[in-house]
Amino acid sequence: MKLVSLKMNNFRAINGEGNVIEFKDNNIVFLFGKNNIGKSSVLHAYKYFTSPSQKALITDFYEQDTTKEIVIEATFLKEGSDIDNFNEKGLDKWVDANGLVKFRKVWSEVDKAATKMTYSIEESDFVAGGFGGLEPILTNATPNIIFIEAMPSVKSLTDWLEKEIKNKLLKKLKDNHQAEYSSALTAIKSLQEKVENEGYLGEISQKANRYFSETFPELQLNIQSTPYKEADLSKAFEKDFSVTIGDKKDEEIKLAEAVEAAEELLGGDENVSKLDRKFDLHGHGLIRQAIINILSLFKDTKDGEKHIILFEEPELYLHPSNKRKFRNTLYQIAEQDDYQIICVSHDPQLIDMSREHTSLARFVKKENGETIIYQAGDNVFSKDEETKDRVLMLNRFNPHICETFFF
Repeated sequence: MKLVSLKMNNFRAINGEGNVIEFKDNNIVFLFGKNNIGKSSVLHAYKYFTSPSQKALITDFYEQDTTKEIVIEATFLKEGSDIDNFNEKGLDKWVDANGLVKFRKVWSEVDKAATKMTYSIEESDFVAGGFGGLEPILTNATPNIIFIEAMPSVKSLTDWLEKEIKNKLLKKLKDNHQAEYSSALTAIKSLQEKVENEGYLGEISQKANRYFSETFPELQLNIQSTPYKEADLSKAFEKDFSVTIGDKKDEEIKLAEAVEAAEELLGGDENVSKLDRKFDLHGHGLIRQAIINILSLFKDTKDGEKHIILFEEPELYLHPSNKRKFRNTLYQIAEQDDYQIICVSHDPQLIDMSREHTSLARFVKKENGETIIYQAGDNVFSKDEETKDRVLMLNRFNPHICETFFF
């Protein structure tokens, strides 16, 4: 499924019925607005919505007022890759004539999960539950989230990178070495059966109960393996590679070494050149640029797997020349059908109005505290071709013409 729209109300700094982000003929949305009015809440709202059994904190309610329910609605488009899954689970009854499926979650109490609803075509309204196990299907069918915060810890960035590389590696192993991969799984399952059949777990359980039963004589600890769970081979690759950044003469590919390191899946630290520096020893600007460049490695997803990038202030720490390169990378990723991007930004240099499938959104807070999102597509200047060409020319010579969207 692909995200079509996200509507939010009473979530953190967001307040009002006019807070909607839409993906219509666009894969990338730039959200602009003044400081400290809640733009980043839009990114967090989608992550909040898709998190299974997310419980509300008092600070998640607008002005910490629990009499105003948090309401987040998301509309998704059923795509070709969803057909088998929908047929198998009988989900087509929730899909309208345009292929859309609508979900709503409502949080009304602190430390409680949301009430989950699906839009019923028959009743023309949201009904409780629905969609045949709403949470598991939402988690599996909705786009994977890649959240890059404005000031993330280096550890969170490198942990994300390791996870993505391991997933890519496993996929290559499955596709290119299916026989060996199957053999590895069979061998692991065989060892797991030996653990169970030869009484190793029982022995551990018996020793544990020796002390447990002294305190709780009527109870016992049961230690057993989880049935039907496929072995996670990615754990075999824990800490088996590292990413470093070193100097290169070609100015156009300063960051290529980080990309090559990811592609080649270098071995342990002994393979790292003494001239290279550990990834987490570089400045934030270089790290953030490297992250987005490495991200482009994963844009060639197959099997209809979807991703949504939530990027908070991507221009931070970047030199102006790198911003332009960075902008091109963002657009190249957004051109892939399997990727959608929402950027919260203050920098007009990230916008290229000559590109299609771009949307600009302005986040505004009114005097009464209500917030509203005004959104325009890439045809915002398409009154006629001459006007559009003139504005594009001004934008190329003076990017600050884009400050129109700040006020």
